[in-house]
Amino acid sequence: MIFYVNFKIASKAWLVEMGWRWIMGSEVIPSVLFLMLVFIIPESPRWSVMVGRDDQVLAMLTKVSNAAHAQSVRQEIKDSLHQNQQKPNYSDERVYFILFIGCMIAMLQQVTGVNVMMYYAPMVLKTVTENAKETLFQTVWIGVMQLVGSVISAMLIDRRMGRIPLMHFGTLGAIVGLLITSYVLYTQANGYFALFSMLFFIVFYALLWGVGNWVLVS
Repeated sequence: MIFYVNFKIASKAWLVEMGWRWIMGSEVIPSVLFLMLVFIIPESPRWSVMVGRDDQVLAMLTKVSNAAHAQSVRQEIKDSLHQNQQKPNYSDERVYFILFIGCMIAMLQQVTGVNVMMYYAPMVLKTVTENAKETLFQTVWIGVMQLVGSVISAMLIDRRMGRIPLMHFGTLGAIVGLLITSYVLYTQANGYFALFSMLFFIVFYALLWGVGNWVLVS
């Protein structure tokens, strides 16, 4: 969405003096909307059970299901918490190792090169066209492909394919996309090759690191 907003705001002459301020300022609108919606987001059912808010859990689950199913889910959460309390505690070394792995997965998501693709896309796509507005329009497709990859990932991640094979597949695709993009930048190749390479990377990034990262960390 933000790519489309940037495209609609931009025009080459006006963009340099004033347009970029509107582009940055437009971020206030979704931020304020999110702030307002945060106050009506319900607490996690599992957390509510942990702190003894059974009635609140039942009311929230009933809104998204029926009363009988809500009671069943609440009981499943209680049984799960009871089972976890009976499990032996991990040693400090084991906990630190698990925490280290989780932090590394989250860190690797940021060093895959996605920030360059997302935030510096207009600079990279200058090889395609010198028109600033046309360049910003092409970045819209990056957002579209990220959405497509995220939807595919959400459909596949807990299916028969499994999370680890999906990680391998997505990472290999992201590597290929980065190599192609690097080649385009190094050779200053003209045409739509740069856009293709960025779209190739972003769809594989979304397929794994965009969605799968948070599943793996949890």
